[in-house]
Amino acid sequence: MIDIELKKELDNQQEKIINDTNKYLCVSACPGAGKTYTLIKKIENELESLKEYQGIIACSFTKESSKEIKNRLGSKSKKMENCFIGTIDSLVLTLIIKPFLNRYLFERKIIKHRISIDTIVIDSNPKLNDYTRLYDLNDKIRLEANKYINSWFEELKKGIYKISFATYILAEKIVNMKLFYEYFSLRFPTIYIDEAQDLNYFQHKLLTALKEKTNINIVLFGDPNQSIYQFRGARPELFNNLVNSGYELKKITVSVRCHPSILYYANKIFDSSITKNFSSSNVKIIYDINSVFLNTLIGGVFILVETNNKAVEIYEKYKNDFDILYSKPLDKMPNDFNLNRDIVEELIKYFINYDNINDRYKYPVDDLISYLNNIIGVANKKDFIIGQKNFKQFMKEAIRILKLNVSDETIDIMHTKLMDEKYKYYYYITEKNNRIMTIHSSKGLENDNVIIYLSQKFSIDDDFKRKLFVAITRAKKRVYIYYENSFSGKEYINYLIS
Repeated sequence: MIDIELKKELDNQQEKIINDTNKYLCVSACPGAGKTYTLIKKIENELESLKEYQGIIACSFTKESSKEIKNRLGSKSKKMENCFIGTIDSLVLTLIIKPFLNRYLFERKIIKHRISIDTIVIDSNPKLNDYTRLYDLNDKIRLEANKYINSWFEELKKGIYKISFATYILAEKIVNMKLFYEYFSLRFPTIYIDEAQDLNYFQHKLLTALKEKTNINIVLFGDPNQSIYQFRGARPELFNNLVNSGYELKKITVSVRCHPSILYYANKIFDSSITKNFSSSNVKIIYDINSVFLNTLIGGVFILVETNNKAVEIYEKYKNDFDILYSKPLDKMPNDFNLNRDIVEELIKYFINYDNINDRYKYPVDDLISYLNNIIGVANKKDFIIGQKNFKQFMKEAIRILKLNVSDETIDIMHTKLMDEKYKYYYYITEKNNRIMTIHSSKGLENDNVIIYLSQKFSIDDDFKRKLFVAITRAKKRVYIYYENSFSGKEYINYLIS
């Protein structure tokens, strides 16, 4: 039952943001605060006032989040066809690099003949996370990264586009072209970015260039407490500092998703001075987990762990006595799969869910075509009708049409691995709601019950606290925290849940 006074306060906070007219707006929203609802309503309001040739940009970090924005906006306005909704990586490729690359290279006298981007891959260089994370903080890393940037650019001139931090360096340079910012300012009045706490240094620099060189409005939504991707370069402190760079800061502090005690203990992680606002707590430390306990829980259950090895161990222990899934993406795959992972995984998800037994989870071919067009350009619907094709036939034909460098042997490995339900259920959309997963995998999800299983030995630093915050706030009703004897933060957890 939603508290009426809380709901009134939430509505008030959301309405102020929806109607805010600041050119540069930074919204910090706690878990369960209706962040996506507020974002959608703000976009819908703006669409009504746009000129017929204008649209907005709305993007997030994952295909799933971008799809949710697109689906919730639907076709409520004819101006939607002028909008761009997708991932941040696809935004940079589709709206900045592809249309303006040759003009930029010609102006700089780098090329004499036009080049075309024929191959798009996700760069698997093992040093990329270090380059992205430490470029502006470590002189040695910056020197290494500059060598990488030079080699990346030489590959680009051969038509090979590798998605990495280097794409944002090129995009920033293109944004500084007069031709670009005159066109961009006319066509796109506003850019909305969700999960902005996970922007890295180079993405922040691109936003700064857009802010300084174009007339675009910038609206960012995020929650620094949920930034758990620092190992990939996320810089939540830069999000926090936007208020010093001309952004108006607004907050949504009310959650109607989580039981008050859940939000209290989550916030206590970062602010020990907060006061309790509940009579009974739904957050508990437990000292044993067994199938009897699991089967007494009412509603869905997430068991959140720190590593996939621990997830496998727990799954094997309980799978016969408790209806639970453990799912993970294809791993230990050949390099040609890893280089093309995003597109290949989308093809897998499409094939597996094309005729899902649950109508709401079917994957229409039109959605696949929309995704492919955002990533690689023109894709034809007729080429991706599954019909009577089996998995291998469909994948081989799709990969040939898309000109991906993925071998038949790799497709065979995919097919074999997908026979294993832990891989299949990662891509298959199902209503089964009891799952074991890592804390990182749970971000953006929610369930009635969350069991946090802690076992690692490490220091109680900000990274750990943000992970714990994310884990606790996945729960709507109840949180149970269990730790092994080997866990090094027992005293901290006992202090927190007191």
